[in-house]
Amino acid sequence: MTLDELISIVQENKRWIFCSAIGAFMLSGVFVVTQPDIYRAELLMSPADQAFGSNTDSGLGGQFGAVAAVAGISVTNSSTDPKDIAIATLSSRRFIADFLRSRNLLVPFFAGRQNLISGEVYLDRNIYDPSTDTWLLIIGNQDAAGPSVGYLHEEFTNRLNVFEDAATGTIRVSFDWIDRVQASSWLYWLIEDLNRQMKEQALREARESISFLQSAAENTAYTEMRTVYFNLLEFEMQKLMLADIREEYAFNVLDPAIIPDSRQSPNRLLIVLVVTVLATFFSILAIVYIRVNFDSKHST
Repeated sequence: MTLDELISIVQENKRWIFCSAIGAFMLSGVFVVTQPDIYRAELLMSPADQAFGSNTDSGLGGQFGAVAAVAGISVTNSSTDPKDIAIATLSSRRFIADFLRSRNLLVPFFAGRQNLISGEVYLDRNIYDPSTDTWLLIIGNQDAAGPSVGYLHEEFTNRLNVFEDAATGTIRVSFDWIDRVQASSWLYWLIEDLNRQMKEQALREARESISFLQSAAENTAYTEMRTVYFNLLEFEMQKLMLADIREEYAFNVLDPAIIPDSRQSPNRLLIVLVVTVLATFFSILAIVYIRVNFDSKHST
């Protein structure tokens, strides 16, 4: 088929092509106006030194690694980066579920809806009835306490993004939500709760290690072993003190989350343009295909 023949076919069927483009334009327009605005809150953080070891750790590991292992003390370099463990905790099922429940965010997260005209967020009473504290819509494998842990994790992590810059060591965390204020607040609380959990875990482990070392130092008859225990005890006391005085134990927030000024998605104009162009292209393709098959059948 020559270019002139293609142009001729398009001109002969321009009404159908035009109607297809208008139809796609209208349908895509209806679609985009029924989609809520999504706002993205972001923060930048870096690993806190005291949470992820130092040169002192490696020195102690070379001297007292065997005894430390018995006491449950980590003083040697490990193939597992504690920073990676903290990041993994951030997106873990248990942490996400505990965060949503402890912060009383189950209802606003799952029953929150956006008014497409005013943009305000409201509680959908077809999903949750606050007067009876009852979930009316089954969400995932739901029980009396609300959506299941697996469903909580899936829905929340779909909106949570964690990006680590290997060059600078900084970590950028973002959260997408229909309410710009809630997006910023929830992201702040998320990192606050992560720091608190990592701090409480470090304090608990340090206290258990101190208790063991004190008992072992009192019960040993060997001076050399008592010296080892006291050195390890000093190390654990230092860890306990550092963990106790720092609120941002695992991560230091360098650039806190602010209320976003503009929406992240959807890009309504782009969606409408792409759908309209694709509809026009495929309608031309279909007309040409039908015309070629029709001509080939009548020529034989």
